[in-house]
Amino acid sequence: MRGYELATSSDKQQVIQALIDSATPNECQKLRSQAEEILGEIHARMGRKLLSYDENKAAELAIETLTRLDATTLRKGAWYRAKRRVQLTQMYLGV
Repeated sequence: MRGYELATSSDKQQVIQALIDSATPNECQKLRSQAEEILGEIHARMGRKLLSYDENKAAELAIETLTRLDATTLRKGAWYRAKRRVQLTQMYLGV
């Protein structure tokens, strides 16, 4: 990962947001569960080894998914998302 900053492109952010906007509540819950599962697995691996590029990217996308789900549910904007990304990164990746 580049420093402590998530590097999810704006194109990927828009794709994630479009997916969330078109999802039913049950689909949103499934997205949340999948993202949390990915981050849980990656968190467990961090204690044993350095993360690969693909693991870092998976973590970034999972964090962006959780960030966007939270912001959409709470009807929050960019400032909330920026703060939430940092919180989730610290919580799951410990950076």
